[in-house]
Amino acid sequence: MISDRPNPIHGSGSQGSVDDRVSGRVRAMIPFEPCVSVGRPLQDMKSLGLLLLATIVAAEQRYDGYEVLRFYPETHEDLAFLAELRKDNRLDFWTEIRRPTTDVMVPPSMMNELQRLLSSHPIAHDTMIPDVQKLVDLQRAGMPEDGSPRAMSWDSYHRLSDIHDYLDELAASYPDLVTVFSIGESFEGRDLKMIKISSGVATQKIWIDAGIHAREWIAPATATYIIRELVENYDANKDIVDTFDWYIFPAHNPDGYEYTHTNVRSPGASDDPCSDIFAGPEPFSESETAAVESFLIPENADGSFQVFLTVHSYSQVWLSPWSWTLELPVDYDDLRELGEIAITALAEVHGTEYEFGATTEIFYFAPGPSDDWAKGAAGIKYAYTIELRDTGTFGFLLPPEQIIPTGEETWAAVAAVARFFQ
Repeated sequence: MISDRPNPIHGSGSQGSVDDRVSGRVRAMIPFEPCVSVGRPLQDMKSLGLLLLATIVAAEQRYDGYEVLRFYPETHEDLAFLAELRKDNRLDFWTEIRRPTTDVMVPPSMMNELQRLLSSHPIAHDTMIPDVQKLVDLQRAGMPEDGSPRAMSWDSYHRLSDIHDYLDELAASYPDLVTVFSIGESFEGRDLKMIKISSGVATQKIWIDAGIHAREWIAPATATYIIRELVENYDANKDIVDTFDWYIFPAHNPDGYEYTHTNVRSPGASDDPCSDIFAGPEPFSESETAAVESFLIPENADGSFQVFLTVHSYSQVWLSPWSWTLELPVDYDDLRELGEIAITALAEVHGTEYEFGATTEIFYFAPGPSDDWAKGAAGIKYAYTIELRDTGTFGFLLPPEQIIPTGEETWAAVAAVARFFQ
């Protein structure tokens, strides 16, 4: 079915929340804040002090013996069983509960208990990652243990300070092309740095953001690769830089991103208001997402933004709205046409196959993604979520040797999207 009705994302409730991909997990791993709504309120200031101290001095969590299991649900009962399992905060669901596969990280302390539960409701499953810590160690290869700053490269992952320093260096080296500014501050007071790439002649705009989900390190790395192509390789890409002003927000969730480098590598999300991975009480409840709304809505008052891309991992899919209904946007054929152009260009680089579709076509219901908001509320016609490599072999822990190939193929797709408008 076709629908031009946007998800009522400024309302409340699961169908209207900018959660999971937007305000959900933006708060993920922000230090503890007293719970005053429901559940387990703090009893006194001593308890608060102890919790704050625990947050500050907490050592980096290890994942020795943690496994990522891939489940193959077939029936509604299977999906309901997984939904019940998801209520257990010891389990970390790496994907949405969906057919044909759902990936879940399981701590070794819970493996026997989980197998007993599965004996009463068998669901086919296998092990995708037998020891998560080994992949964590592999992903950190080439990174200074003390987090000291270093020049931007794409043969290893980088801390937030490196990303922000790179933006500032580009602004200093290319003052006629690059402007760097902050659209606000994060919960912990970090700048929400945006880069605008403009030769001064464009009348159209493209938006790209990355890093909403803190553990998806490949997303900010890919965003900085795209920035490099637009700025440092301007001569080769002059046509699309002159066609568009590019607004790129490479580290949407700076607090969470830093936390995954220093404390918990793979935070999830929770609906529990007393959890330190609480997804947020309502749309735009967090400063990071509120800053985007406050910036983008007036910036697009003239309808100059043609494309909105939010970059995530993992699954190798190029998604369009909607995520909250099986109905499709009235211009879905247009969205599909450009999406297919993008994934065809991407596949031509390294042979990586992506799937295109509306979110509910591929993932069933997953209300809350920012591409729904961008199309339904901000009025940007071509709004997409890009889920980068891979399909589960490494999941969120994509090794550093895949940064450049991922950047190359994603850049080819983004460039093809831009040239579609010429």
